Amino acid sequence: MQKVKCSVSAVLADRSEKNFEIELEIGNCPMEYLNSVVQKRYVKNAIQKKEKVIVDFIRGCYIEEITQLDKDCSFYGKSIMDFNEDDFQDFATEFCLMAVPLRKTKSIMEMQIAVALIYLEKVKGINIKEIQELYRFNDKTGERYMDFNYLRTPEAKKLLTIEKEERVQVLSPEQKTLSEILSAKKPKANKKKVEIE
Repeated sequence: MQKVKCSVSAVLADRSEKNFEIELEIGNCPMEYLNSVVQKRYVKNAIQKKEKVIVDFIRGCYIEEITQLDKDCSFYGKSIMDFNEDDFQDFATEFCLMAVPLRKTKSIMEMQIAVALIYLEKVKGINIKEIQELYRFNDKTGERYMDFNYLRTPEAKKLLTIEKEERVQVLSPEQKTLSEILSAKKPKANKKKVEIE
């Protein structure tokens, strides 16, 4: 993880504008898009919790200091189906998964489902269409549909547990810029039927 100290200009619910100095502990993030991630995923919530005000939107964010911390994000060793709101944002930051929804845009249940599917495809390299247990058939129409109850089974929760080694496979620690991350080789989708242990 890393500690980020930043100056933020925020417009409050009463339309007044105020500056704040805040410190955040967030997942490791490439410098190239750290400012954007901090502004979109962290500062609004941090200001509202610390200052007890309602923030309408963030006008600007300037990062003053970054300190590397000798600890890991709390989501490691945890199933996505047990994530809290902070875990989702740290997971998106640590794994550079911009498709993970922002805070408060979905319910916790919707976030769990959305992030589980993103994780299986983007990190595990699994074609979710090949996970037979995730689908059911409508007997009347013959159409296949997703059965999200499967994601809460013990087998699925085990599959959705995040290990630190996975980040090493997806993002090399030596990568420093967004362009290097985007050009990194992605894991190929598993075309075979997925066997759940």
